[in-house]
Amino acid sequence: MQIFNTQTDNRKPKGWEVLALFFMSSMLVMVIFPMLSKYAGGLWSITATNVIGFLLVPMFFVSFSGYDMRETFRLKRPSVGHLLLTTLMVFSAYWLMNFLLSLQMSYKLITPEEINALGKKMEMVNSAVNLGAFSAIVLLALLPAVVEEFFFRGVMLAGLENAFSKGLAILVAGMLFGVLHLGESEVMMILGIVLAYIAVKGGSIFLAVYGHFLFNLISVILMLNGPEALPAEMAVQVPPVLMMVSSAGLIGGILLFGRSKESLADSRL
Repeated sequence: MQIFNTQTDNRKPKGWEVLALFFMSSMLVMVIFPMLSKYAGGLWSITATNVIGFLLVPMFFVSFSGYDMRETFRLKRPSVGHLLLTTLMVFSAYWLMNFLLSLQMSYKLITPEEINALGKKMEMVNSAVNLGAFSAIVLLALLPAVVEEFFFRGVMLAGLENAFSKGLAILVAGMLFGVLHLGESEVMMILGIVLAYIAVKGGSIFLAVYGHFLFNLISVILMLNGPEALPAEMAVQVPPVLMMVSSAGLIGGILLFGRSKESLADSRL
């Protein structure tokens, strides 16, 4: 089984560069956030910080280094078939992941630090929900999807593909995405891997952005109906049959994506 990629694409960043970029952007966020939080609320501060660290910095790096923006960020128009498969996979992954998270909470498999991080996250989520439906959708669903996808399924995945096989690049990108989400690391790795797989097989960053937005949107809609509506708040009351259907949907989507013959070579924006 091939582990390393021996054919480097000089149009895209190198593996070590994107790993260094991940470390630098993470450190930058940790430095900027406390500074901004003195002048703005936690939600606005973390939003601005993430835009700077995980969107503007990577785009500047790619442009300044002379790499191909379109190839690095997979700026290609997605097909309708791939959008439908993305919808199936994201819906399936959502319920499966929340079921696993509820099990972690029920069996106390989450550390005190992770619980504290989740508590702070819920405070920011509630503050966005209190601003109204439109603000909640923009701040909690749309912006995080755009920012995180352009970093993790854009520059990060492109660089990892230059260092490793596609399969290993997908796994590493998913793991790093999970690391960024303290308190939900294990389950968010699943989403990271699914979105990376979609981006690679579909050839478009917009598939991953759409999938991430859809994932976030489900939670926002449920939150607008009250926190108790969230699957993680329902503990293990989620029907096992729903988990079986979700697993089947996710596996089916992966297999169909893998067999897709649709070419996006001529679909650049």
